Amino acid sequence: MSDFASSALNRVIIHLDLDCFYAQVESVRLGIDPASPLCVQQWDGVIAVNYAARGYGISRHDRVDTVKEKCPSCVLVHVETVGFQDQHFQEKDNSNVTEHSHRKSETKVSLDRYRDASSRIFKVLSSFVDRCEKASIDEAYLDVSEELKMDTEERAYYFETKFQPFGEVNAQIPESLLIGCAFAAKIRYAIYSQFHYTSSAGIAENKLLAKLGSSMHKPSQQTLISPQSVPYLLESLPLKKLRSLGGKLGTLIEEKTNARTAKEAQSITLEEWNEIVGRDTAEWIYNLVRGIDYSPVNAREITKSILAAKTFKAESSWEGLEKWIKLLAYELCERLSKDQAMNSRRPANLVIHYSSVGHPSCSKSIPFPCGKDKVHLLTQNAMKLLKTAKNFRFPCSRLSLSVSRFHSITSEANSISTFLRVDEGRHTNDVPSESIQVPSVIGLPENSLEKSISNMNDGPLEKYSDIKSEPGENEDYILAKRLQEEEWSKLRNTKIHANDDERRIKRKKKGQLQTLDHFFRPSSEEKRS
Repeated sequence: MSDFASSALNRVIIHLDLDCFYAQVESVRLGIDPASPLCVQQWDGVIAVNYAARGYGISRHDRVDTVKEKCPSCVLVHVETVGFQDQHFQEKDNSNVTEHSHRKSETKVSLDRYRDASSRIFKVLSSFVDRCEKASIDEAYLDVSEELKMDTEERAYYFETKFQPFGEVNAQIPESLLIGCAFAAKIRYAIYSQFHYTSSAGIAENKLLAKLGSSMHKPSQQTLISPQSVPYLLESLPLKKLRSLGGKLGTLIEEKTNARTAKEAQSITLEEWNEIVGRDTAEWIYNLVRGIDYSPVNAREITKSILAAKTFKAESSWEGLEKWIKLLAYELCERLSKDQAMNSRRPANLVIHYSSVGHPSCSKSIPFPCGKDKVHLLTQNAMKLLKTAKNFRFPCSRLSLSVSRFHSITSEANSISTFLRVDEGRHTNDVPSESIQVPSVIGLPENSLEKSISNMNDGPLEKYSDIKSEPGENEDYILAKRLQEEEWSKLRNTKIHANDDERRIKRKKKGQLQTLDHFFRPSSEEKRS
């Protein structure tokens, strides 16, 4: 087996990453041209920036005032919020958000808009491949090793799309990876044609390399990393760009070894890694810096818990606390009704998590209440629980409601309306005299927005000057064209397709043949250049 990559596994892995996902969702929802600068706002900062806005120097976590200074015409769309009085505040037009609609002191962020879009996309992905692993709300790993059943005509058609091979032009690329490129383009086009969302992809023989590839040419492009190109990729790749080494572990390795790139870390022996990171991690790190990754693509599982949380300024009254609990209960019930319709299940357990200023966080668990007015029952039970909890103190700074231990329900109950139906056979509305206390491990801060800042970075991976590859995009395009021509030559040399070019042109003129020209739109930078 080669010292680089896991070619012996003979796998084809695609890492799919939606471009500026939150911004795309808002752009499509509001009918805004993707070439127009747009940012998704949360309170007085921005959490998502489309590529047109990045052209003005706007970056994630800029303040709203800074965004307006850099680009007065930038559209600011506030992330959806849930407010008191059981109301959703939503944008009605393309104008900038008004202050009274999204008050931090009276509303909380809701990600339902993005979760719903993500759910629709993953449904499409699952229709293409069985082994689909959700990496985040807008990222997926697809193992298409056993799905590469494309006839030559379809394969040649998708080779018309633009992709960026990485490495030497004369490298021998495995046939399976070439088909994987066409398969990735087919999936990306399916998402675009149905939802008008663009995506970027990396195609390689393992998850590590596919993840690196997807970030190299954005937006709306895909990168093939062949086994032969891996040494060139790793030669100048910063160590912290490797999956799982972006945090404390990467910092520890840099401090202990003085290695800054994957290439430099390859000089460290397995025995030395044992001393640095321990035997349980040593072999994994040894392989990682060589581009070797054996981890499988695991099929996505249904979430085991659903959480609604809010961090706020210290609340010192029961009346104020009840408002926040009711707000959380409202959001949780809306999400549960959708989950029941989709997955035919109900939760059996309710956990309330609370934090008081200057005191440790605590959680308590009770059976999930049954009855018609779920919002009222959840609020009532949570209030009773807090009032009887010996370790609850004012002022309170954070609350969350979480449900778990789901059980399936009959098809008769498989609808949103039956979620609110009275269950007369059970009476669990009263808080038990002794609530179960569980460790404080529920949820992430609200501003985490589903994934860490490092994973949310949609920006392109740097191009390193000392990588031994053909420089510039022109050479990449030449290789793409050469591969395309090779595909078409196979068709021409086949009698059944001898006149395929001519028939194809005729079909295109008659409107019987779809084209992908509009799919791969140039980025805003390319348009300006």
